[in-house]
Amino acid sequence: MAGVVVGEDDWTADPMRKKPMKGGSRLFIGAAIDGKSEYFPTLSSRKLVADEESVNMFSLVYQDEFVSSQIKIPSDTLSLYPAFDIYYVYGFSSRTYVYFLTLQLDTQLTQMDAGGEKFFTSKIVRMCSNDTEFYSYVEFPLGCTKDGVEYRLVQAAYKQKPGRRLAQALGLTEDDDVLFVVFSQGQKNRSNPPRETVLCLFTLHDINLAMRERIRSCYRGEGRLSLPWLLNKELPCIHTPKQIGDDFCGLVLNQPLGGLRVIEGSPLYEDRTEGMGAVAAYIYGEHTVVFVGTRSGQLKKVGGSEGMCEAAVWGLIIGVNMSMYPWARYLTLSCSRWPTVCECV
Repeated sequence: MAGVVVGEDDWTADPMRKKPMKGGSRLFIGAAIDGKSEYFPTLSSRKLVADEESVNMFSLVYQDEFVSSQIKIPSDTLSLYPAFDIYYVYGFSSRTYVYFLTLQLDTQLTQMDAGGEKFFTSKIVRMCSNDTEFYSYVEFPLGCTKDGVEYRLVQAAYKQKPGRRLAQALGLTEDDDVLFVVFSQGQKNRSNPPRETVLCLFTLHDINLAMRERIRSCYRGEGRLSLPWLLNKELPCIHTPKQIGDDFCGLVLNQPLGGLRVIEGSPLYEDRTEGMGAVAAYIYGEHTVVFVGTRSGQLKKVGGSEGMCEAAVWGLIIGVNMSMYPWARYLTLSCSRWPTVCECV
């Protein structure tokens, strides 16, 4: 389960067109439904009101006879794939959008019978934070590849502003957002993922660009909606003359929309023994410092080495009493992706 709170003081990205959000504060909440699609939506937007005793607290932001602020997994999908669900790993907001990182059954690789081998895929979901009808729903496959090995099982993520050096290396401003994501290897064993893990870097700029181009192609009438799990919405895209900018939040047609290709991150650090399962980051001076936690209770710090063309990793053991002991600097990583600015993080 993951949730994102968007408040009344959130504005549009264009400072010349500031306006408060329709309907006040709200909670976007995504949760696994455990086969109970008739009772629970997989994703919904709920009202947050000042009076916690109000009957409107946590009610749907919008609901009429035909449309509401929620998406449900169709019963037809569960009939064909009884094990299908969407697991929400991380949620966050950035500018005028709300995002979720999810794991879901890959219906294109998994056999329909319940006893067959199951494959999963990671996806990033995006919606406009001001969208009450969920017309702006877009999801794209997300992954990372290191030395020819695919990592497709998202374990943890963290959104962060880049430090000055990282921003310069990526061609971003310090006000842009980047995303650090931990993946496990392969596409199997969601509940007990492999210990082979990789920490990868994404930019929200690249993610939004891929989504914008996908929306534009659909509005040119190219392809289908391509959301395999939403069986009753697998429809062709409809050609509709429409200017699609960064502030476009969908229409009643050509939605919800799925991405056609995997958005690939840049691998920063690989751990093939401990299994990373948590990540956080912060800015220190001009540097971006990342911490990862492992299943064995280790905390590892990934940071740029001053004056050296490498990234360095330090480890700490987290004891039962939560005290931390130095574990020794043990590894350096190449940073050839950014030859002009050596500190990758």
